[in-house]
Amino acid sequence: MLTALIESGQPGIGGVSSGTTDETVHAGSLSEITVPPFFQYAVYSDGDLTLKDALYVGVEGGSQQNANVFSNGTLKVQGGGNLVEGFGYYAGSARGDAGTFRPRYNPSNLPTTLQTATIALPHFDPLDYSGVATQVTNGNLDLKGHYDLGTREHPTIWLVTGNVQTKGDVSFSGYGVFLVAGKIDIKHSMTTDANIDETTLGLYTGDNIFFKKDNVDVAAQLLAVGKVTLKRNTTIYGSIISGDKVTFSGSTQIYYRPVSSALTDPIWVAGVSVPPLDVPPPPPPPADDPPAETSLDFTKAQWDSKKAKIKLEGTSDAGAVVSFYNATTDDFIGTATTDSRGKFKLQIQNFSPAPCTVRAEAGNTTREKAVKKATADCQ
Repeated sequence: MLTALIESGQPGIGGVSSGTTDETVHAGSLSEITVPPFFQYAVYSDGDLTLKDALYVGVEGGSQQNANVFSNGTLKVQGGGNLVEGFGYYAGSARGDAGTFRPRYNPSNLPTTLQTATIALPHFDPLDYSGVATQVTNGNLDLKGHYDLGTREHPTIWLVTGNVQTKGDVSFSGYGVFLVAGKIDIKHSMTTDANIDETTLGLYTGDNIFFKKDNVDVAAQLLAVGKVTLKRNTTIYGSIISGDKVTFSGSTQIYYRPVSSALTDPIWVAGVSVPPLDVPPPPPPPADDPPAETSLDFTKAQWDSKKAKIKLEGTSDAGAVVSFYNATTDDFIGTATTDSRGKFKLQIQNFSPAPCTVRAEAGNTTREKAVKKATADCQ
């Protein structure tokens, strides 16, 4: 855990304006702050930010880490019973009870609300990132049950071209980020492997995030280009970033967990969202030193005609990227990245027509699998 504290007089870290860092945040060293500036807060709003209804923003355990909040507009405290265990930053103005802000770490006794320069949320369109996606759902995605994601070095990047909603409680193992073109509706709890040092799940949408029920716990980084709207007794283990506004209901609790650079690096460089560039492949190895064969076991290729969904599963080396093609036409289907146990799974909805045979490629290894329950034309 990052428990050492900055006590330097350096003017800023990681692109954050002078005054928002230095003696007001946690870190082991300046070099450890590698995430974009808008991700360095427990709550960030590109517009006004109103703290109300017995809101609590803090940190788990006895850490001296601060859970700071930021508004590019007006920072408002409405009513009593609110507590933020960090500083309140604003680019516009501040209103309400400054006693709401009680940083855990404030060795120089700085004011607990501070005006600073604007921190812009850059343009973000999830569809720009199809080139880095390891899994793609064309259309809407319903989440329920358990999902194995990637590793910190090779996180799952799951692109959804439609909306996402929960259909039951959801749990995740490993590291991964969902890039959602539509809205995200959360009606059930979403949990991850216990890790208070950093978040391991990112939910990023080009639309809005709506919590639809009370008493829901979510362990994730939440980023919405639009609004983030929470219900009563919501608990967040992570952080909230909104390009519009955040709406709190009664007794919301936010336990700040630092954002993992493993999830932001594929999307943002130096705080700027840009579509990834094509990177030329590395040169081939010398002819007298052929690469080792990549293991690949293609165990399932199945078609669901009612849902127009294809499901592909198997195993390969841990962290391997597996690409899938229609073996008859050579049309590209999608990619999947294996988890820490070497398993991969790719499901694509609204996929038509069904291929008769799918070819899987991992490294220098190729396997083909006939698609179960494909059309009669494949007989």
